[in-house]
Amino acid sequence: MKNIFDSLKKHKRVIKYAFTLIVLVLMVYYLCKNRDILSLLEKLDFKYVIVIFFVQIVGVFLIAFTNREVISILRKEIPLMEAFMLQYVNSFLNRIISEAGAVYRGVFLKEVYKLPYTKYISTIASLYLINFLSYSVIGLLSLLYIYLHHHRISYIVLVLFFVVLITSIVIIVINPYLKNKKRNKLLTWIISILEGWKDIKREKGKLVILTLLSIGTLILATVQSVLVYKGLGFKIGFMETLYMSSLAAITTFVNITPDNLGLREGVYMFTSDVIGLDSDVILLGSLIIRAISLVNTFLIGGISYLILVPRYRSAKGGR
Repeated sequence: MKNIFDSLKKHKRVIKYAFTLIVLVLMVYYLCKNRDILSLLEKLDFKYVIVIFFVQIVGVFLIAFTNREVISILRKEIPLMEAFMLQYVNSFLNRIISEAGAVYRGVFLKEVYKLPYTKYISTIASLYLINFLSYSVIGLLSLLYIYLHHHRISYIVLVLFFVVLITSIVIIVINPYLKNKKRNKLLTWIISILEGWKDIKREKGKLVILTLLSIGTLILATVQSVLVYKGLGFKIGFMETLYMSSLAAITTFVNITPDNLGLREGVYMFTSDVIGLDSDVILLGSLIIRAISLVNTFLIGGISYLILVPRYRSAKGGR
């Protein structure tokens, strides 16, 4: 068994890309089988595409502001515009190679701002606690709204939200000390979160700001979904879309394909009964948002990369 796990670890990147290819093939097959749904693209109001494009820019700005606040906790200051470009570069590289963006961002901050890589990673990872707590509460409230108004519910998702909520609260309150003698990857990730959490929880003011930014980012993702389905001619309530966005956000830590390709779409389609839209419509809307994001990221992210690379090389060469 150990040999099997070692082999999987050794060929991790190959497995990821193979899985990504399989996901792409399945999505293409699904759309071909339901090709009539593609006719909705002719009805797509382009003004919604433009609005979504700019909403995504605001979303990246909020994430950049979040990163800047986290970095300030570590007693380092980074200009907001540079944090904004760095976040775009992070997204740009993640579209190409899974996790490449996070690695580049960490190395950039280490070389330019002398920010310890492991310290930065653990503090950023601790944001998962804030996100999970916020998203699970919002997810439960939105699911309750849907149940009371439309009498639709998913008990599997209900249990998932409760498990995430309770786990987050337990970790935050108890903040357990864990040992990782066997260097288990999941345990390493959890320990990293706990280490970063020690720094964040000392900054009560920052904790409030980070929570509000987390909620704001989720709301912007919800707005994008509302707009894209409205652009396709479908009316979907804000709370229904908020439920869908909360569920998708909680699953983002499962990083098995570049930019979680296929995973988010699968989660959206899984929620179709609760939301009240056909699964093929949900898939099309998600793919449209992803396509807009791709153009957005490659355009602004590519420019940001060209701007930041000389700064990185200058800092590295000046050591």
